[in-house]
Amino acid sequence: MFIVRERKGLLIFTLNGDVGHEDMASFEEELDSRLSHKPKGIVLQMDSVEHVNYQCLQRLVHCGRVAGRSGAEIKIAGPCRYVRDIMKFVGADRHFRIFATLAQAIESFGLPEAEPAAKTGTDRTAVQQRVPAVVMAAV
Repeated sequence: MFIVRERKGLLIFTLNGDVGHEDMASFEEELDSRLSHKPKGIVLQMDSVEHVNYQCLQRLVHCGRVAGRSGAEIKIAGPCRYVRDIMKFVGADRHFRIFATLAQAIESFGLPEAEPAAKTGTDRTAVQQRVPAVVMAAV
């Protein structure tokens, strides 16, 4: 299962759970339909993926080639060690740049990841950055 959103001209596919053949077929179909819009790049956010069927990774490499012919590179963000190990085992890691975080993947396209923070202070990143300071002050 995945969610697709556009951000700064990039397509961000957020995958989660167990990625199998049906998920990959849906991903291929969605990617094909969106490549005609000439995205600047594509990020697969995989920090919520628990497992990926190793056979699906060959299809993902094929998708990377198709995207490349359209002028877009696929980059991978946040896979857990287990998923990275599967990618390495089948050699898929040689076909994609893999980043620890979504922010790093977005920035690698030459686009700053950070959106302007909301004035209300409800920005999740800003809240996470303030918490350590409060904890430090309490100690």
